[in-house]
Amino acid sequence: MNKDIKEFFTLNEILGQDKYEIPRYQRNYSWKKDEIDTLIEDIEENRIYSPDAPYYVGTLIVFRNIDKKHNIVYETIDGQQRLTTFTLLFCLLKNLNIDSFDRSKLDNFKLNLSFKSRKESDNYLNYIYSNLYSKEDFSDTYDIDLIEGYELLQTAIDKISDINCFVNYLLFNVKILRIEVPEYTDLNHYFEIMNTRGEQLEAHEYVKSILIEKFKDSQYEQRKFNTIWENCSDIDKYVQLSFPAGLRNKFFGNWWDSFYPKNYTNIDLRTTTKDDETKESIDSILQNDDYIIKKNEENRIISFERFSSIITFPNFLLHVLRIQLNNDKDFFGQKESSLDNKELIREFSKTYKEYFNNPEKVKLFGFNLLLCRYLSDTYIIKRDSKTDDWGLNKLYRKNYSYSNYYVKHTYGTRDNVDSSESTKSDDITRNIMMILSMFHVSFPTQTRKNWYNGVLNYLYNSWITDGYIEPNKYLNFLEKFARRIFITQYIAKKENIKTISFYKVIYPEKEEDLDYYKDIDNLFWSNLNRGTKVEMFVFNYLDYLLWKKYRYRGNQGISKSDCENFRFTQRTSVEHFYPQKSEDGKYLPKQILDSFGNLSLLTSSDNSKMTNRTPVSKASAYFGTLENRKTIPTLKYHIMMKTCNENHIWNKKLMDIHYQDMIDIIKNEIIRLNP
Repeated sequence: MNKDIKEFFTLNEILGQDKYEIPRYQRNYSWKKDEIDTLIEDIEENRIYSPDAPYYVGTLIVFRNIDKKHNIVYETIDGQQRLTTFTLLFCLLKNLNIDSFDRSKLDNFKLNLSFKSRKESDNYLNYIYSNLYSKEDFSDTYDIDLIEGYELLQTAIDKISDINCFVNYLLFNVKILRIEVPEYTDLNHYFEIMNTRGEQLEAHEYVKSILIEKFKDSQYEQRKFNTIWENCSDIDKYVQLSFPAGLRNKFFGNWWDSFYPKNYTNIDLRTTTKDDETKESIDSILQNDDYIIKKNEENRIISFERFSSIITFPNFLLHVLRIQLNNDKDFFGQKESSLDNKELIREFSKTYKEYFNNPEKVKLFGFNLLLCRYLSDTYIIKRDSKTDDWGLNKLYRKNYSYSNYYVKHTYGTRDNVDSSESTKSDDITRNIMMILSMFHVSFPTQTRKNWYNGVLNYLYNSWITDGYIEPNKYLNFLEKFARRIFITQYIAKKENIKTISFYKVIYPEKEEDLDYYKDIDNLFWSNLNRGTKVEMFVFNYLDYLLWKKYRYRGNQGISKSDCENFRFTQRTSVEHFYPQKSEDGKYLPKQILDSFGNLSLLTSSDNSKMTNRTPVSKASAYFGTLENRKTIPTLKYHIMMKTCNENHIWNKKLMDIHYQDMIDIIKNEIIRLNP
């Protein structure tokens, strides 16, 4: 099957043959009065004014499955709200107690819709299909959303002028385009399309359903895994804030600043352990899919949208997957899993399907998911909209309040909102924040965040081993990691020769395979003399080293205040300081122009403003506007500008001096970090 199978069906056919299933990953039934009234009114209006014409009500996208009895069951990918509404409507019509109504019109109707892992929904459909509906017989075992939908349909049907004609039109004129997607369809593609049309299915919900299915014999384990997943999915919010007070204290301590569970079993949804209360606590969990989010509503925290994550939730799931595979000593398969969110479904449903057939591996993933969310929130930068800057902050409870909290530097005493005091611990937070932001702006796209995986893997292993992240060790790791990336990816081999993969930089088979730093003079430093082909990381890494070297004491090229005003931001355009086509008509050979001593990294707008101006003209304009800038563009660029401005010239001699100064900065760092 290579193409979608598209075919129009009447409602008489849709609800009279085949079987349909609403999968676990789909959201609950959510149609309310507006949607239901609009549907019924539109059908009735078309019946009256165009009684013989077909009326098309959209698409039903399905995926063919085979159940245990070898029957075909169509998994509903899109259109579940509409399909469920029509099923409720036909059940209602079947139960109508009107003498003039000919029920034989519905003889072909059979209940062919079911819900995966939602017994309360199945119970209610069977209940009303069997004509056992009674308003007084509400039960916790029934789906409240379906109950509301059924009652809204009753009200809407009361307005129909001729019920027999309406039903006849409904059965044979109302048509749905059913699209059966091929067996090897990339469901990510469908989900991306659907997500452009409002509140629709997301790929990670499909993945969640795959994993939850491994707990089909335990409702409690299903709810537990779902709880972890849902509270981790709001990636911009500190994960502690998604939990009610009792569980927040239990998982993250009384001050919400740590992580207590040692394994998946320790993540217990019950807020009490007394024997006489245990059963009640479990029952309350099982009755509500959204237990963690909705229970103890008065203790929920209203979190303002101040912080934003540098990673999306689908990509975060892939990072956790790779970390788990590479740290699972019992797994000997392919450990280089994809970090591309387009491969999210394939990785969990096909590539590692066998691995996750073991429920213990799913439990391990649930634990790792929650732990890695805490580690990422606390030890990896977020964007702070209040300060318009990068932030490395830890969440704390405020004065034993159930709903008030504050953030302060992950390492240190400084509250980045209320205090201007700074300590040595705050300084190390700043240092870590700078190198993390350097990584981020160098590899901004989600699929290229291998560095994030390396950092999160370090945090994960450190926490598992020690139960905390020691700041100096963390910074030392980050600086050695940056050095390793710089050498292996950019100067270890000649230009155009394939470098070692980023994956092997993070997970080397042997550490000695990466010992390029031991012989720095034989590295290919000439790779930096490639003009606009020099990568962003090279410039950003150098700027980090310059910032670190001169942040406490400036020199003639960079002052202490220059470092204080410097931030890593998105700069993607490599500029030739001495331009390739100068406005004065003077030219230099390409080999000189492309020297690293003549290159800088700027924003595209800054680069376009300076394109063909002479270096002296650029320097004059730069210092003329410097006081109005909140931050300086880059430290390397600033040094070049200052050198040119002081010498009133920029030539090969100054380029060579600048080149050697910059290379020496990098070499000294490589040597400093040697064992």
